[in-house]
Amino acid sequence: MQNITSTGTSSLVFNDNCNNGSLDNIGLGLSFIAEAAERTTEGLTTNAMKGMGAIVDVLRAALEVATIKIRENEKELHKEIKRLGDEAKVKHVL
Repeated sequence: MQNITSTGTSSLVFNDNCNNGSLDNIGLGLSFIAEAAERTTEGLTTNAMKGMGAIVDVLRAALEVATIKIRENEKELHKEIKRLGDEAKVKHVL
């Protein structure tokens, strides 16, 4: 689930190969929102608030996708560990 940004670059937030980079990008986005909100505690226009809200929604969705991918990767890793363990047991018996 890869997103092409308005600049034509590939976004690491939505990426089938979820990795630490994906989570780092989500964290950076959240840091940006937090810093922007802190600097402008007053006087945010309605459009600015809507824009920040939209960014938060995208980051929330990205976090959900990243969490799902991490869980899938974790399940696959456990299956592979079990398979390797079973393989080692068979070799040990032979």
